[in-house]
Amino acid sequence: MRTRLVLLVLAPPLLMLPLLIGLVVHWGNSAYDQLLIYKVNAELTIARQYFDRVLDSQRQTVSAIAASGKLRSVLGAPASLAALLKAQAEAQQFDYLYVLDGEGRVRAASTHTRPGEALRESRTDWPVVRAALEGESRIALSVFDAARLAAIGPQLVERARLAIVPTANATPDPRHEEERGMMIHVAVPILDAQGEQIGVLEGGRLLNRNLDFVDTINDLVYNDGALPLGSRGTATLFLDDVRIATNVRMFGGDRALGTRVSAAVRHRVLDRGERWLDRAFVVNDWYVSGYEPVVDGEGRRIGMLYVGFLEAPFREVKQNILAALIGLFALIMAAGVVLSLRGARSIFRPIERMDATIGAVEKGDATARTGSVEGGEEIARLAGHLDTLLDTVAAREAELKQLNAELDQKVVERTAELREAQRQLVRSEKLAA
Repeated sequence: MRTRLVLLVLAPPLLMLPLLIGLVVHWGNSAYDQLLIYKVNAELTIARQYFDRVLDSQRQTVSAIAASGKLRSVLGAPASLAALLKAQAEAQQFDYLYVLDGEGRVRAASTHTRPGEALRESRTDWPVVRAALEGESRIALSVFDAARLAAIGPQLVERARLAIVPTANATPDPRHEEERGMMIHVAVPILDAQGEQIGVLEGGRLLNRNLDFVDTINDLVYNDGALPLGSRGTATLFLDDVRIATNVRMFGGDRALGTRVSAAVRHRVLDRGERWLDRAFVVNDWYVSGYEPVVDGEGRRIGMLYVGFLEAPFREVKQNILAALIGLFALIMAAGVVLSLRGARSIFRPIERMDATIGAVEKGDATARTGSVEGGEEIARLAGHLDTLLDTVAAREAELKQLNAELDQKVVERTAELREAQRQLVRSEKLAA
């Protein structure tokens, strides 16, 4: 009885506790991970909005230069025009500014200032230039190869060149260097005083090694207090799958320029054009990461924008919370088991006493009784009924013994009377003889 009651008490918590722990761990992991994914998604949206504002600001800047009276006033003076373009490029942090004629050929450039020099390079292969020639201001991201960069200036070739660092889990790439450059590329029409288009102003800003750009994104998204618990935020701009501007650090503390993204992220973002919102291994540690594709003026995916934060501190907090919840559940279960065992003990102890009473009676102790017990009204009433039954049985047994004694006495008396009668019969027979 005791064993069965103990099993009945322990079975529910022993079966429910592992199930409950499993549900808590599964739900906790899922809910916490979804919260982190929601957070990094919001941060990626903020980074993208900032990126778009930067592009729009560059377009407005070039539009303002193109609409300035100073530019129109020097259009007929090549040397003065080149000097103005150079000054404006330096002031507005453009790597080059070109004035194009109506056929898209370069008339003046900020990087060529000798009097009378004309590049005469046609720029109509660029979508932004074609749009500007048709009267529409346009800005886009464009990929310039090494030859295009060299035509602008040798310094751009060196800024763009990055040694490709072998990266675990990346897609195989036979190249050892990235020589291309990602350029913020803008072109706006130039109008005369009567509103007639007389040319195009084209400008570009190289994003390779543009650390201020990613640091500004990082400061905007992960400002003070945005990442407690010792985590750190990172931001990166990719050309294809190569980091060309990043604040992700390698083991030595240097920026991870030239490292590459994993093949899984590349396939999702560059090949399929989808966002990646999940944990990912970034250079040397796991980050909760958000990636989205960036496209050029013709809609081709040419790179990625990334933000993310170190996962380890959040993972430790999650594990501590889950451990605390599991410990709390275990404590509650243990308290429930103790209380249940005490309740079961109040049941099986009176039953054991009744069983002991029956055993004593079977061994001949007719005076054995259970007496008053605790454990509920039903158990006490059952013990009382047992004692009453034993009292009744004892009383009936006493009556039977008394009846047996009286019967034995009567048998003795009748036997004596019979013997006397027999003796008298014998005497009578003797006298008759």
